[in-house]
Amino acid sequence: MLSLYGSLRNVLVGFVVGMASQVPGLSGGVMAIVFGVYERLVEDLADIYRRIRPEFLFFLTLGIGIAAGMWLPAKGIELLMESHYVFSMFLFIGLIAGQIPDVTREIRCGGSPVGAGGVLCLAVGFAMTFSMMLFQLPQISGIDGGALGMILMFVAGVVLAVSKLAPGISGSTVLLAFGLFGIYNSAIANLEFGLLVPLGLGLLLGVVVFAKVMRSLLRDHRTATYCAILGLTIGSVFAIIPDVHSAEELLVGVPATLVGIVCSLSVSYITRRTGKCSQG
Repeated sequence: MLSLYGSLRNVLVGFVVGMASQVPGLSGGVMAIVFGVYERLVEDLADIYRRIRPEFLFFLTLGIGIAAGMWLPAKGIELLMESHYVFSMFLFIGLIAGQIPDVTREIRCGGSPVGAGGVLCLAVGFAMTFSMMLFQLPQISGIDGGALGMILMFVAGVVLAVSKLAPGISGSTVLLAFGLFGIYNSAIANLEFGLLVPLGLGLLLGVVVFAKVMRSLLRDHRTATYCAILGLTIGSVFAIIPDVHSAEELLVGVPATLVGIVCSLSVSYITRRTGKCSQG
């Protein structure tokens, strides 16, 4: 049974994990590692039917914190994207680029050589997100709780579930690359429950289906898995490059990218002070 202190700590840890999950380029999974709840969470989720009763309070307090942490920055991000779209995209590019050293570090921590399989996984991951640039997917927004909106949010929930189970990958980054971040962030910022319900269902299904899969991949194929994540991350940088129509926009974009890189590397520096690689 959790003490009052333990419950409050879980809420605060969940809050930080939620905030990191909401910002493209930051990883909630990495934050979970830093605060020592990642391994417990993955083990619990991989055996959810047996663990749900004894770990209910842990799930509840952590979940409350994560939900609050995701909601807080969502409105600010929505306003930033609406009023300063080019600036926000270049800022996200910097945040994502600053994440690359962390993912590379996880590959080195795997202990096995990259090999041809790792290179192939990296190439596939890169191609998946880089191809989005070729289609020039816009950020979908302004969709209500109709069938299309519900389907898109369900998919977003599955993506977020996988990202929570794989430290180093930012679910918001993947959603941004696939054009789903706008509708997802808006639904959270404005508490659109017609869209949040399918998001939650997708998140739940993703956790149940992929928990054991991700645990197995991170244990048995760690290097190849993180090579794929690295490819997704690098490809995302190219996938979200906005159209620049003037020199003024470019002058705004360059410093925004640098600010994003500095912020992301600063978070990376803080997390590296734990001196640990994540464990799948």
